[in-house]
Amino acid sequence: METRINELISEQNSNYGEKLKQVIFFAHDLLQQEEILPDELQWQIFINHVDAMIFRSVTGETLPEMDEELFAELSKESIELALKIMEQVENLQQNERFLLALHIENARGNIN
Repeated sequence: METRINELISEQNSNYGEKLKQVIFFAHDLLQQEEILPDELQWQIFINHVDAMIFRSVTGETLPEMDEELFAELSKESIELALKIMEQVENLQQNERFLLALHIENARGNIN
């Protein structure tokens, strides 16, 4: 899967390719340790989100306000993993953790 992840990163045509690769492989290792194995489509969507997340960190663009209650059913474990991934990118809003945790929950099979 690592070769395919590299291909998906290349296909992203990101302006932040090296940073994107670093964050994605950090996330890959972290998720693998937890036995969370996203499929190819989940990786593609996750890569797209992380690329947008890096863009926001560089440009200062912000996410719209989010009601934290909407994310109350996300597992504590997914939120903790999301926070670890966020530590790899500077200048992020804290509500970014909810969006990352959604990807993790989806890969766990907890949501569709």
